[in-house]
Amino acid sequence: TLNVQAGNGGKRALDGKRAVLYIMDMKGETAAMTTLSIAEARNNLAETINRVSYGGERVVFARRGKPVAALVSADDLALLQRMEDAEDIRAARKTLREYDRNPAAFKTLDEYLGERKAKA
Repeated sequence: TLNVQAGNGGKRALDGKRAVLYIMDMKGETAAMTTLSIAEARNNLAETINRVSYGGERVVFARRGKPVAALVSADDLALLQRMEDAEDIRAARKTLREYDRNPAAFKTLDEYLGERKAKA
């Protein structure tokens, strides 16, 4: 889980079309996050990529004020993937424990596929 903390004591700091937030990652390090409109991002793509890759900044792209995509460093992406992998492993282990307690509550693959075929 990422803890989101605004740079002005918990409130979102808006400066024109940009909103600057600070994200606390799992290592306890703070990285600036900037929101740009799609037009701003298009006009400043090279600069934006440099800010992300060399400055550790995170950039959210917004369309009509709503976030639609994000640009993060390769290190941040790797961290996100590790977090997702860890969550997937926890969920799989939980399901295996549930199966060990009550295998009759689960369907075989053949049963599942048969039901899907019958519905189609």
